[in-house]
Amino acid sequence: MKNFLVTTPIKESYSKSEKNILLGHWCLIKKKEVRKKNKIINYHWSNKKKFKKDSLYIEKTTDKVCKVLSKKLNEIHNLNENTSYWKLIIYPWVYHYVSSMYDRWETIRIFLKLNRNKIFYSYQLGIKENDLVPNNHLAFIDNTYTDEWNHSIFLRIIKHLKLKKINLIKKDYKNFKAEKYSQHYSEKKNIFYYLIFIYEFIISKFAFRFNKIIFESFSFPKKEFFKISIKNLIIPSLYNSLFKDIGLINDLDLTKRTKKLNIFEKNFKSKDKFLNFLNKSLINDLPVSYIENFLRIKKKMSTLANKKKIIFSMRSWLYNDQFKICMAELMKKKSKYFICEHGGGLVGEYTHMLNYISKVAKHIRYDTNDNQLNNKKSFILNPTISTIDKKEIETKKNNRLNITFLEGVKYSNKHTPSAKAEEGIKQIKETIKFIDCLPPKIKKNTILRSKQPYILDIKETFIEKFGKNKFNEHTDQNFYDFAKSSKLMIVNYPQTAFSESMYFNVPTILVCNKKFWFFKKKSLKMFELLKKNKMAFEDFKDAQKHIIKNWDEIYYWWNSKKIQEIRKIYLKNFFPVEKNWFNKWSQFISSQKKLN
Repeated sequence: MKNFLVTTPIKESYSKSEKNILLGHWCLIKKKEVRKKNKIINYHWSNKKKFKKDSLYIEKTTDKVCKVLSKKLNEIHNLNENTSYWKLIIYPWVYHYVSSMYDRWETIRIFLKLNRNKIFYSYQLGIKENDLVPNNHLAFIDNTYTDEWNHSIFLRIIKHLKLKKINLIKKDYKNFKAEKYSQHYSEKKNIFYYLIFIYEFIISKFAFRFNKIIFESFSFPKKEFFKISIKNLIIPSLYNSLFKDIGLINDLDLTKRTKKLNIFEKNFKSKDKFLNFLNKSLINDLPVSYIENFLRIKKKMSTLANKKKIIFSMRSWLYNDQFKICMAELMKKKSKYFICEHGGGLVGEYTHMLNYISKVAKHIRYDTNDNQLNNKKSFILNPTISTIDKKEIETKKNNRLNITFLEGVKYSNKHTPSAKAEEGIKQIKETIKFIDCLPPKIKKNTILRSKQPYILDIKETFIEKFGKNKFNEHTDQNFYDFAKSSKLMIVNYPQTAFSESMYFNVPTILVCNKKFWFFKKKSLKMFELLKKNKMAFEDFKDAQKHIIKNWDEIYYWWNSKKIQEIRKIYLKNFFPVEKNWFNKWSQFISSQKKLN
């Protein structure tokens, strides 16, 4: 019997008659019946020592590619922009790109190392590379979620290495559909939504040019946002429609790209085989917004970047290429640029984007436990997400167990601590088993909430087991309204939802495995304190015992002096909302205006 290498869960990539070897646990999605029949390769970043080691390599390689690519883009576009200009635009994409490609590279390398003496076969599905060239950074992220893109990348690596041990068999494939996973999820559209949309469409361009202070993709509570706008003579706008994509150039020519985009010298050959692979792959993978569309976007953004400004960005700084190009143009006019955290909780190691932020902008954060706060580019201010103006929730008469669940990632597109495919699938199984084993009076009042795009099929799996009425759509109800019905809230990740629930003073338990998150020292110390007092657990099995035992007294347990003291310690250090937060923000903005 032949060994057949399966790279993704695409059904056409499986052999019906041979022994299938699955490259990773992501191959199990929608293929749960194959688990017992076929061998699965362990994921390389489940080894946390390797994860740590690779972190340094990815950062070093990102810097190297970014530096060389900056020079090449100047040459292609006949420009003379400095490294800082290009870093502001391309570094986030290069980091995500290097992380994604190195993950797939290492997956193949380790697979080969473990199977040195075996011959394999694998299907090469007919997927056109032209269909996968991303329009922009966000479109690249969308690609990384798809089975088709990942199948193509794994095969590209196999071909690049000229592996004789893996024999590729061509096979037709006509089911590819581009999907947009990473777009902001649409809220329920009522008359108020459409009025805001029309207002933004009409006013945003004029507002951006007129305003000296820009709050872009920001999350102030609405009332306070209007107060700050009026006080600082700002035309209120979040610029939601201003940085929309221009559109893909239809005459994309990979032959022309090949001539332009050999980013290193023609005779360049590094001892680093992965770097050589990247050099060839960039021709297919560099977003159109940096090549074919760049000068169009630059021209449009230059009309907006008309004068020196103070800019506060919460989201677009990372993925929105048009916004990043606009910021690069504004920084040439000596503008001040602040990147603000939009959520938070316990802090993990190996978050490279903090290094990027410190190089291109000033950083507004509310984690008081970070060493980087000693530099002159970091500022401590209260969180401004829209829920901070909400009152504490009275839960004494409630009877619902609400679970806020974050899926693991199917395919990695950045090197950050979180649950990966194998770990994510395991979490889903543990959660379902946990609910299934609850006493009937708790089980019947249990609701699970999760965010799209449900890449590990949490929604389908959960509804199949417990019914549609037990699943809370993230887009159908805001988190505060969901929390209001809670007798107890369980959150499986130590980030914004957990912090918000603690802030609302809803009885809250964190269930997460600390090894997924690489907590920094002070965050780990906080986690251990929560764990010691039954406010955090590392698995649902242990949490279940505590919940069943104390269900009828959860309200009194939560409101005991000791638990409330620990809650306040957490909020003070990891979600510090002060009563006078609005005044502090107002004073900070006023001080920056005087210095500008």
